[in-house]
Amino acid sequence: MSARLILILAFLITLTSQAKIYATDPAPQPKRELNAEETEQVLEFLSQELTKKFDAIHTWQGTYQFTDETNSENPRSTTGGRYWKTTQGQYTFWLDEIQDRLRVNYDKTEKPNEFNQFGTLEPVKTDSPTNTQWIVTGLDCYELSEERFGSVKGFPEGILLKGSTGRVLFRKPRFEEFLGNRFFDPRDLFGGKSYPSVRNPQVYLAVLHGEHGEELQQKYARQLSITELQGESGQKQYQLKLESASKNRDGISSYTLTTYDSHAGWNVTHYEDHLGSKVIHKRTILYKNVDGIYLPQEVDIAHFKQDRTRRADPYHRQNYRLVESKLNQPLDRSLFEIKSLQLQPGERMVDQIRNKAFVQYENRLVPASQYPLLIK
Repeated sequence: MSARLILILAFLITLTSQAKIYATDPAPQPKRELNAEETEQVLEFLSQELTKKFDAIHTWQGTYQFTDETNSENPRSTTGGRYWKTTQGQYTFWLDEIQDRLRVNYDKTEKPNEFNQFGTLEPVKTDSPTNTQWIVTGLDCYELSEERFGSVKGFPEGILLKGSTGRVLFRKPRFEEFLGNRFFDPRDLFGGKSYPSVRNPQVYLAVLHGEHGEELQQKYARQLSITELQGESGQKQYQLKLESASKNRDGISSYTLTTYDSHAGWNVTHYEDHLGSKVIHKRTILYKNVDGIYLPQEVDIAHFKQDRTRRADPYHRQNYRLVESKLNQPLDRSLFEIKSLQLQPGERMVDQIRNKAFVQYENRLVPASQYPLLIK
């Protein structure tokens, strides 16, 4: 089994362990729930359609502009006011799907970091990273962000003088990086919370066929269902519901709803996390048809919370908009090499996989223990 399919399966099994909060119900639509045989037929159909279209992406390069808004308490307000902290920027990426390589450059736009506020006339400013570069190859991830000062965790003490400055390159396991808030993979925009959403029908079908054991097969036979819908423009949609096996501490069950739309090449156009009847995470995806391949053109994401004294409000909103894109064009192989990051003399690298440290000397990385001898 591939590492990706293992990751997908782990995500599905742990679906019920995530804490949830409340929001509003979606509008009802005409619907017909499919029986068990029809459910497997639709999963087979979706698996073939999505796999065929996604596998047609050999290389993909482009730029997504983003807006990220978080509703927070105003630290300067004496009246308990709140404000929207807004971050804007862009992700430029190069994806080689065949060779399993991804390069991403993150740039944050500061303008100068002023936010809508309540209870104060002074602008609220925050310090946060303004640029980061990632190279993901196979199971490895390399991350390089802005200048750091002083010692670095994982770097041998005494190798460099205190107060050393410069960027630090980190090598870490690939899947560890998926936990980072700023990491971006354009494939994540195709569906639910992560890239595996493209492969979900294939995984669900394998589970229902017993390929992952009888216990999981019986579990998904009870918890997975598909409803046939008619969209606003008369198109056919399939809405897949996956219920959790357990309840939260208040005794409320959670489930997800994923809508596949014929007008979008059967890609996911809506995804929702529910706690009871309340939506707590929602995303809407618009696609652009490029030679029969549907690419996420604009994606809106919202996270909701609600207590008993307030109506449901989003506390985190994100928007991604594709502004430049090229499909299946040759990529420069050097984009995925460390030298493309252009480390400067004296800048450091921490290899968290091998537990080793290096320093850039002239045009190469040398072991940290040798660096003091070279610069004498």
